[in-house]
Amino acid sequence: MDGNKNKESIIDFYFIVFYLVIATGLCISFIALVRLPNLKVSALLLLGLVIYDVFWVYFSHYIFTTNVMVKVATREAENPVK
Repeated sequence: MDGNKNKESIIDFYFIVFYLVIATGLCISFIALVRLPNLKVSALLLLGLVIYDVFWVYFSHYIFTTNVMVKVATREAENPVK
C-alpha cells in the first residue's frame, strides 16, 4: 500500500513539472507574440490583469450576489465524457 502511495506522489510530481513547463512555454510565447514596446506598457498591462483578478476574487459578489470564483471552484465537476 505504501508503495502505491509513493508511486502516486512521484506521478503527481512529474505532472506538476510538466504543467509548469507547458505554462512557462505559453508565457514565453505570449511575450514573444505581443512584443510590448517598453516597461511602462508592460507594467500597465500587469496592473490591469491584477485588478481584473482582484475584482473576480473579492468583488464579484456585489454584482452577481455570489462570489463567482468560489462558486466555480466548489461546484461538482461536470464531465462531458461518459
